[in-house]
Amino acid sequence: MAFYIVPDLCKGCGACAGVCPREAIVLLPKRAAIEPVRCDECEECLFVCPNGAITGGLSDAGTGENNTVAAG
Repeated sequence: MAFYIVPDLCKGCGACAGVCPREAIVLLPKRAAIEPVRCDECEECLFVCPNGAITGGLSDAGTGENNTVAAG
């Protein structure tokens, strides 16, 4: 289960993108998004997000809104 960004909580600060070792997080206007094919669920982003806007992974399977971007 991939991690994803909760749009209502994300303020687009970029803290998560700065720590992602796989560069799986992209900054969009006013928010971030996760490219699921690049994310290896290392959880680095979870620890730096000041708004708690990142969720998912095996512990959160089947809940929330999936806010990822398509691979391209």
